[in-house]
Amino acid sequence: MELYLVRHGETYLNRYQRMQGWSDSFLTPRGESQARACGQKLAGIPFTRLYASDSGRTQATAQLLLPSLTGNLAVEISRLFRETAFGGFEGAKNAPTWAQICQALGQPSLDALFTHTSLATILDTFKAVDPYHDAEDNAQMQARLDQGLAKIRRENAATAKVLLVPHGNYIRMLKLRYAPGFSAHTEIANAGVTKLVTRADSWVEVAF
Repeated sequence: MELYLVRHGETYLNRYQRMQGWSDSFLTPRGESQARACGQKLAGIPFTRLYASDSGRTQATAQLLLPSLTGNLAVEISRLFRETAFGGFEGAKNAPTWAQICQALGQPSLDALFTHTSLATILDTFKAVDPYHDAEDNAQMQARLDQGLAKIRRENAATAKVLLVPHGNYIRMLKLRYAPGFSAHTEIANAGVTKLVTRADSWVEVAF
């Protein structure tokens, strides 16, 4: 099976540099253009299924991809493909939020944080520091990733080419699993494409 993951196009909260997990915002004009351009890159690939999270930004991106895709595809929605929940940090400015996480983990900067701290520990810290404790920790996210991948494998043939429109940290966590040498500090571009293929009972990233 081939699984193509496309992060949603730029949103207004992306543009304003605010935390955006389960919270949502519309695509900017630039984000809409990014999605259309991505659709053109994917044109000609015979996708058999198209999934998106239940966030408006991923559904809007998927709809903008559709005109370039072959076949009679419909966007299938699942909450399993949501972005990480950031709890009480939703909508907060990125810089002070990350400064708080750095302080909690004793790191002087974002670069130092990602150099010396695993993403798993960072997610656990978000939950611990969140005054509401509604943020998702690493175990919750990993379980949701497992459930989402199981759904895709269960609902599609081994030879299928599947398109999924999820979120930045969702893709980042999959790449940490299946792309050896990938750094968690690497940006996942809006409307960028990541390709995974099945290998026995697992997945591996391949170049797109």
